[in-house]
Amino acid sequence: MGRLEKLDTLILKDNKRLVKVPECIQEMKSLTWLDVGGCDLDCVPQGMGQLEKLDKLILNDNKRLVELPKCIEEMKSLTRLDVGGCDLDCVREGMGRLEKLAYLILKDNKRLVKLPECIDEMKSLTCLDVGGCDLDCVPQGMGRLEKLDKLILNDNKRLVKLPKCIEEMKSFTRLDVGGCDLDCVREGMGRLEMLNTLILKDNKRLVKVPKCIEEMKSLTCLVVSGCDLDCVPEGMGRLEKLFDLNLSNNKRLVKVPKCIEEMKSLTRLDVGGCDLDCVPQGMGRLEKLDTLILKDNKRLVKVPECIKEMKSLTWLDVGGCNLDYVLDGMGRLENLDRLILKDNKRSVKLPECIKEMKSLRRLDIGGCDLNCLLEGMGQLEKLFDLNLSNNKRLVKLPECIEEMKSLTCVDLGGCDLDCVPEGMGRLEKLDTLILKDNKRLVKVPECIQEMKSLTWLDVGGYDLDCVPHGMGRLEKLDRLILKDNKRLGKVLVCIKEMKSLKRLDVGGCDLDCVPQGMGRLEKLSYLTLSNNKRLVKLPECIEEMKSLTWLDVGGCDLDCVPEGMGRLKKLDIH
Repeated sequence: MGRLEKLDTLILKDNKRLVKVPECIQEMKSLTWLDVGGCDLDCVPQGMGQLEKLDKLILNDNKRLVELPKCIEEMKSLTRLDVGGCDLDCVREGMGRLEKLAYLILKDNKRLVKLPECIDEMKSLTCLDVGGCDLDCVPQGMGRLEKLDKLILNDNKRLVKLPKCIEEMKSFTRLDVGGCDLDCVREGMGRLEMLNTLILKDNKRLVKVPKCIEEMKSLTCLVVSGCDLDCVPEGMGRLEKLFDLNLSNNKRLVKVPKCIEEMKSLTRLDVGGCDLDCVPQGMGRLEKLDTLILKDNKRLVKVPECIKEMKSLTWLDVGGCNLDYVLDGMGRLENLDRLILKDNKRSVKLPECIKEMKSLRRLDIGGCDLNCLLEGMGQLEKLFDLNLSNNKRLVKLPECIEEMKSLTCVDLGGCDLDCVPEGMGRLEKLDTLILKDNKRLVKVPECIQEMKSLTWLDVGGYDLDCVPHGMGRLEKLDRLILKDNKRLGKVLVCIKEMKSLKRLDVGGCDLDCVPQGMGRLEKLSYLTLSNNKRLVKLPECIEEMKSLTWLDVGGCDLDCVPEGMGRLKKLDIH
């Protein structure tokens, strides 16, 4: 291959048995892009320094690569170097001579505790990613990198403060210091006029949003989730360009500041997982707001009135609060296409207004306390994802469900159904049906045989003793879950006809054998037979399942496995 004079791109990534870079690569004089990421290299040939045209070198995720070769210093055309996810503990000082290097990715080198001083010589550097290393500081000279616009420092757990040089980086557009150990941000950062994205999330000692943020006039995205905030500066209302604000999982944040009403560009606000009991009424005037996440605020007992005025809202998540009802006026939210109400344990019925939400495509009301659904819900013509799971008092479905012609996914797991409407067989687009853990359901509904688009069926955890033979006609079914049906006793013949099946789980049934004909399931890759106490042997046909990668036979009563299984080259046995 070294004689391929015109070859300029060579991708060898993710060859797990490749332990060295082929020597012939040194002869590929036209090479501009070499990707050997995700292999098993421990070194790079010194002769690669002769590749004068190489401008992209990808070495990421070679876990045995502990140092960079000296030849990298000679690659004068290099513009991008990715050595993330290796095992480096240092970077060569001579790399400062790489005058054209614009992208340097060093992330997830867990032994890298400092950056070399030579970094301040990389005058063309625009992006530096050292996230997930073990840094406790960065070189002061980095302030002289005039073109640097992205600095990623996230998840350096020993980084307790930001260096003063950051205030000098006038080209900055993105700074990510999430998941460090900061307790403050430098006030001088307010002078970073071009900064548009600032990520401070998961700094557990950060107890307040720094006042300097009010001066960041170009800021469009601010993430301070998972810190320890109890308030937000009122002056943040002056951030006229801010469209994405994430304050989630600040457990001491008990109120949303009134200044949020002034953020006229805001399109997304996430205050989930805080300790709110209300939001400012003036938020109804945020004309561009399309996503509002209020989930897991346990003291929020009602949906704020102002939400009725948010005409641009497309996504509302109030799951995991303490709501007992939903505002009827919400039916006027003409653009709402995703409504999450799950895990509101005091919600015992759905409001009539849901029938008016003509744009609704996803509705999640799992884990509430519903005992019925609205008949008029059949009018939701665009609804394609309906989650009703874990409503323990839900004993039947309304007939109107068969009118929801756009439905592709229905989750009814963990309810108390004993049947489903036969008309559901006419849901031509339905591809996922989850019925698991309905303890009163003693047979698979006959209508399932008509669901020609079905790819995933979960009827685990029932009291089934058989499966309808007609299910063999489900030509697209690729995942079938029958586990923990204690009376099932045998895998029925119809399963042999499911030619598209990729995943079959019949663990915890009461099987004593597996049908020989299952060897014809050519696409089957996952087979779970665990905890069948009467299963004493596996059929010879298993050796015909050439696609099998996972076989779980734990907790059975086997004393041997078929010899022919040794020919299943992809198999991992559990």
